[in-house]
Amino acid sequence: MVTYTIDHAAQHVPFEACFNFRDIGGYPAADGMRVRRGRYYRSGGLQNMTPADIERTTALDLSTVIDLRFPSEIAAGGGAGSLFDGPLRRHELPVLPDGRSALLDEQFGRGISGERYIGYLETGKPSLASALELIADPGNHALVIHCTAGKDRTGVLSALLLEILGVDDEVIEQDYALT
Repeated sequence: MVTYTIDHAAQHVPFEACFNFRDIGGYPAADGMRVRRGRYYRSGGLQNMTPADIERTTALDLSTVIDLRFPSEIAAGGGAGSLFDGPLRRHELPVLPDGRSALLDEQFGRGISGERYIGYLETGKPSLASALELIADPGNHALVIHCTAGKDRTGVLSALLLEILGVDDEVIEQDYALT
């Protein structure tokens, strides 16, 4: 059993109008290694960032945004790619294609559940695989993955990544609980 406690302040990146933005680096991983800081961030929606928020992202040296929202969410809430100056690459990889959320509601009920997250894995296989390929390429770092709240879809992808990196399940659960 791992005895590691996540320091929320060390993970959290504060913004005025963007919530749940945090680094998932620093966690203990396999073979005494640690997940590298400043390479992978997870967040809620980025579309409401203020000019000060956007300026703050400059220090993070972001080069890639992976948006896990479905197309109608992006259309309704706006995308984040146009907010940033420079050569930021933006990838739309919906874990739930339009209309699929209602089907998951019927099958698993609304809200948070392990079964629903398994549904994300089934429905979003191509998008999740593409996201992991992007994450594996150091040329895409630093990057941020987000959905609407940065909780469910982003949480599933973040958990997959941390698992691949050999982070203990207890730490992965603590990371999710920070949301």
